[in-house]
Amino acid sequence: RATGEESDTVEGIVKAQVEFPRPSNDNPADSMPADVVTGQDTLSGAGGQRLPVSSIDVDSGYQPGRTGHDAAVVHLASPTAAPPIPTAGADQASLAAPGSKLLLTGWGLVANNDRATPDSLQQATITAASNRRCEVDYEGAFKRTEMICSTGGLPDACRGDSGGPLVSTDGG
Repeated sequence: RATGEESDTVEGIVKAQVEFPRPSNDNPADSMPADVVTGQDTLSGAGGQRLPVSSIDVDSGYQPGRTGHDAAVVHLASPTAAPPIPTAGADQASLAAPGSKLLLTGWGLVANNDRATPDSLQQATITAASNRRCEVDYEGAFKRTEMICSTGGLPDACRGDSGGPLVSTDGG
């Protein structure tokens, strides 16, 4: 559920940066992943729960090859037993205020020039920065209504990490 509230069961997963296998018509919903694994931090490990996907709702403004509106909700055929991660509401914007600590996670590349992805879930703590800083640093590529600015440098996210959870470590 992408409602900003916790629930006893998780029926959907919010996925940013739509990166599903693409069919010839470039519609991610036409090429759903076979399943989703929850409750596991090692891809080759045992445990967790493997659940089929029933549907994918892609942002109506999504355009392949462009940034922005690159989010989707992946609906599971049945609820997962994994605990939900609450989503922040508009009244919690301060969780990403400049100076806030944020934890990013993903199975993306560990180095830009690498092709292999790690078997274990990677994580890094970053510090949020002002929107103005990223508007200056990224000259028009930063979109304050769709992105959160961080101080940059290492550690950082890499290709394949997009859509992984970004969690406030400051509480809230």
